[in-house]
Amino acid sequence: MDPQIIVATAESGDFPANWHVWTLRRGKVWREVAWQAFISAFGFFLLIWGLAVTIPDSFTQSSLKAVGTIALLLLFAIMGFGGFALVGGELNRLRLAGRYLLVMTPDDFVKRSPHSVIHVPMEHVTDIRLVGVKVSNNPDGGLPRTGRRSIERLSPALFHGATFFLRRPRQQPRLSFVDDRDDKRVVVSQDHAFDDLGALEYILRIYVGDKERELLRAARSRL
Repeated sequence: MDPQIIVATAESGDFPANWHVWTLRRGKVWREVAWQAFISAFGFFLLIWGLAVTIPDSFTQSSLKAVGTIALLLLFAIMGFGGFALVGGELNRLRLAGRYLLVMTPDDFVKRSPHSVIHVPMEHVTDIRLVGVKVSNNPDGGLPRTGRRSIERLSPALFHGATFFLRRPRQQPRLSFVDDRDDKRVVVSQDHAFDDLGALEYILRIYVGDKERELLRAARSRL
């Protein structure tokens, strides 16, 4: 089916029961904005504090101490400015939230973003990969329960007798697959803004499996 027809049908709300349609979950994105804003503010606080207590003493003594001080200040700067940049990106995504759409049907995968529309027929979806998310099966037989997003782990850094903690993500969550028409990897999502990544993977695998069995039955019927 033409991707524009799929998008229009999904947006109308009048789509078949076996379609799955997701829009951007604004609450999730707002929480990400708040978290990144906290990281940015904390980074700037550490940077300003570090500059205040290290200049000029740490740069007038041994060169090793100066190098270590610069490295630590760079980490604080990355936290501050990097978090600020991420906040800007998330706020822009919220501004354009209505232009994000994810659709999975028994025959098609469609993802619309402000700058593109990705359409992959289900028979061309291969090598589905989910990383950075812990998934466990639901004993009640429902959709898998996804582990919460990898919360950044604190690691200590000693400086002038004080201990600071820098949060670092273990691995960026991402659900993706390969379009076998051109062997390019398509990213379904890199966070839970549409839905839990484990749930998205579950539905995608069901549709791909159903399509594979359908094609196999069609091939056998021609023999």
